[in-house]
Amino acid sequence: MRSPTWNLWHAREVMRRSGPPSATALQATCLSLLLAAACSDKGACPPGDQDCPCVAGLCLTGFTCRDDVCVPVPGEGSGEPTGADQASTTDAPSTGGDPTDDASGCAEPSPILPRSPDPACLPEVPCVDDSNCPSGHVCNTVSSPPQCALLYCGVAGTPCHADSICEPGLRCHDGLCNPCTFCGDRCSVDFSRDPVHCGCCDNPIPSEGACIDGVPSCVGNDVLCEGVCVDLSTDPSNCGECGRSVPSGTGMECVNGEIRCPIVDDPWFQESVCDGTCVRLNFDSQNCGACGATCLGGTSCSSGYCYRQVSGTADSCDSICGGLGMDCAYSHAYCGNWNSALACHQEAPGSICSPVGSRNIMVCRCNPIPA
Repeated sequence: MRSPTWNLWHAREVMRRSGPPSATALQATCLSLLLAAACSDKGACPPGDQDCPCVAGLCLTGFTCRDDVCVPVPGEGSGEPTGADQASTTDAPSTGGDPTDDASGCAEPSPILPRSPDPACLPEVPCVDDSNCPSGHVCNTVSSPPQCALLYCGVAGTPCHADSICEPGLRCHDGLCNPCTFCGDRCSVDFSRDPVHCGCCDNPIPSEGACIDGVPSCVGNDVLCEGVCVDLSTDPSNCGECGRSVPSGTGMECVNGEIRCPIVDDPWFQESVCDGTCVRLNFDSQNCGACGATCLGGTSCSSGYCYRQVSGTADSCDSICGGLGMDCAYSHAYCGNWNSALACHQEAPGSICSPVGSRNIMVCRCNPIPA
């Protein structure tokens, strides 16, 4: 029967020659094999048995390492590897899974705090690089001073320089073993400028916005409307104020925060908004000179007046406009190259045209009926 010392050496050699262990198997399968080999002539780890030493400070579950000997822990004994002298749960840093709420009700994960490495992970061997360390260990260069550390042994908060220092499922981030569960799957978050987690987890910035000092914000003169940053001076869905839309199919635009018709070069043809539609007040017979002002009797609108032209009449424009239900605004008489402004009540003189007695053309400007 070989000695426990030989069994221990043999188990370590098996683990060394088998190559780097997987993250999930190292502390379970390989370490269980190592412990079993060390105690193979006993078949178990009896309490106080000097022939069953601790392996790198570890014992099977149900036992803990005291003075390099595995001794029982009351009420336990499942047979899985466990570390000796584990820190109490009150000393363990938060992994970020327990959020805290600020005044706005926005959840922020607790930070990962540094902690001293578990003694079970350190064989107390100083090092310069990995070549100074026993099999299954690496040189943890961030330790002060640098020393060898058991692979995949560091819990959250343990100083590290590589993922291999940390327990399976943890990553080495900013020199500490980190579960990287901040805001879901992050190792850390800069709440002051992160576009997805602005100020706290799951608080994204608006479209076209930015995270400024932890506050989802719009830039420049933009304003936040329904989670989107918009320019109220030009946005057709938020013109002048949030939710004020430019009616579709009307030809209107948002100009300087006002819903209005497009500006044209010639003021004569400039359109105005009437009942949500762009119209030319100079020419529209239903909006002649003003919205809703109507020309009656089939008269046409020009320059804000309703025009009626009558040839060969002896009637005044008072009579012509009145017969259409409107008042006369202005009257003109024409005959050839001659024209004359007349008062609304005046009839066109019959003597000015040739032959004598023929009637001239009367052009009447009638006032449209207001809305």
